[in-house]
Amino acid sequence: MKNIKTEGNTTEREIIIAFRRSRCLELVTLIPRKQITIVIKDGPIVGTKVINLTKIDAEKSENKVGCEIHMKGLMSLFTFLIKEHILKGTDEAMERIANKAEM
Repeated sequence: MKNIKTEGNTTEREIIIAFRRSRCLELVTLIPRKQITIVIKDGPIVGTKVINLTKIDAEKSENKVGCEIHMKGLMSLFTFLIKEHILKGTDEAMERIANKAEM
């Protein structure tokens, strides 16, 4: 990952994904304690991922992740598989974050 520029709460970054070491251009917007929005603007994958944080009480919160992505060109046939892979990775990352937060 390489950050290109940051303006306010939004960072433009370039990432290299495992799929054929392809590059994607993303815009990541942070709304502290509420939401992270990732817009994948360019590359073999385009779409959005949104992570919403909801405070339940003083010690608990809930995270919900939504993902709407598409593969471009002929690779669009594999969108379902790629989306499942991304969601699995996101779930695993959220689990690791939750485990650290509980320590």
